[in-house]
Amino acid sequence: MNKLKRRSFEGSWDWFSSVGSALLSAEWDFRMHAPDFDESFDSDSFSKKRWAEVPEQIRKDVERHVLAHLPADALAKLRKLHACGIPISSDPTFFHFGGGMAVRNLCRERLSDDELVACGGFGADWDNCYIGVLAAIAATRQ
Repeated sequence: MNKLKRRSFEGSWDWFSSVGSALLSAEWDFRMHAPDFDESFDSDSFSKKRWAEVPEQIRKDVERHVLAHLPADALAKLRKLHACGIPISSDPTFFHFGGGMAVRNLCRERLSDDELVACGGFGADWDNCYIGVLAAIAATRQ
């Protein structure tokens, strides 16, 4: 009959207690810290970048068309946001399902979705570009 050997844990407690003491005495800092950015984050930057990849002549044509059909109050709001440095996408006036839908439809009157993909590359669609159109309009002089 095999006898099971009993393991001796004598002295083990000393090891565990010394490790435990070291862990408890260590200074731990688990707080979350905000990243330190030199510049503030621009939530419109992705859309601006996507729109900048479209050839300039096509961009200007679409921007002129949207500018000509944008209501005066929306244009004033757009210019105010730009002047204050507030991201356009943060304002409810140009929200995706509100005024943003109207802007995307104006853009489609000049450049279809398929044409945008053809000249803007992979990922170019009006959902990702319409804020870039508005930012370009806001940056122009009155």
